Order: sequence, then C-alpha cells, then structure tokens
Amino acid sequence: LMIVLPFVPGLTEVWKPKDRYPLPIDMDYSRDPRYLGKSARKIFKRGLKGKTDQPGTHTLTFSTDEVVEISNKRKVEDDTVITNVLYINEELESEPGVHFENDIYSLGEVTIGENNLVRTIAGDSNITLGKGSTVVRWIDSEKDIFVESGCDLGHSTSAVGSINLTNDVHFRRLFGLPVSTGKSKPVSI
Repeated sequence: LMIVLPFVPGLTEVWKPKDRYPLPIDMDYSRDPRYLGKSARKIFKRGLKGKTDQPGTHTLTFSTDEVVEISNKRKVEDDTVITNVLYINEELESEPGVHFENDIYSLGEVTIGENNLVRTIAGDSNITLGKGSTVVRWIDSEKDIFVESGCDLGHSTSAVGSINLTNDVHFRRLFGLPVSTGKSKPVSI
C-alpha cells in the first residue's frame, strides 16, 4: 500500500484529466521599465496641480499624506537630513553626507554629492550621483544618469537617455539607451 499510494494522484490525472491544457500566458505582455518614475510624476502633477509655482510646504497623498517642500532651486548643506518630499522646479544640488529620507522630483538637473542616502529620484533632466552614494529604491530620468564609483543604485535605475557607470557600482536592474561603463561624464574636446 505504501508503494502504490504515491502513484494514485498521477494515475487519476491520466484516467480523468483536469489540467489538460496549459495555463494561459500572454506572450506579448511586457513590463514598462520606467513604470515607477512615470507613476510618481503623475502623482506629483495631479496632487500639486496649480501649486508648483508656490514655494513652501503642501500636503500630497501617496499611500499616506506626505509633506511636500516646493522650491525653485535647492542646495542642501553637508550632513543634513531631509525628511519631507521634495519638488524642485529648477536644479537640486547636495553636498556630502546628506540623507534624503523621502522622495525627490526635480524638473531641472540633480547633482547628488558624495556619500548621500537617497530614497527615490524622479528627474526631468540629467541626474548625477557622487561617489559612495546609495539609492534605497529607484531612480528615473527623462535624460541621462551619471554614476560615480562606489554607488549602490537600489532596485531599479531607468533613463530615457544613457546611463553611465564608473567602477564598483552595484545595481539590480538598469534600463537606458545605452548603458555604458568607464568615465562618468563625456569629456568634450
């Protein structure tokens, strides 16, 4: 009985098949690699409609209500901790050791200093990450991304343009056209 019993479920499937056909799989389905950045932009634009030209703090609902700081241009001093969501109309620049505990959306260029900790960045222009910086979740750029050595890019990094990586960069998923390694920024002659 102990020898025959394990074969009973298989034999009943042969005599009376229930799973005759394979499971339906959509072979044309593909996931948008820029989904995270696109959906974050939609939330910002819908939630801050008409408020983006008014610097100050506002409330925006992601999964919970968040305080959003709207600035035209922002330079963050070293070793600062930023707890609010940032919406920047122009460029964002940070010095070494800054911790961004929440999301960033910038319409201008983003230059992250050395050894920064960033949760997420959605940028409509170029994004540059300084040496040793860490991204907790993801980065998405409408242009190019430049990454210095020793960075950790989190779960997803995507760009409409190119992604340029230097030495010792850790990543899980990259999407850019093209993705290159070597010098961090193109040198103009």
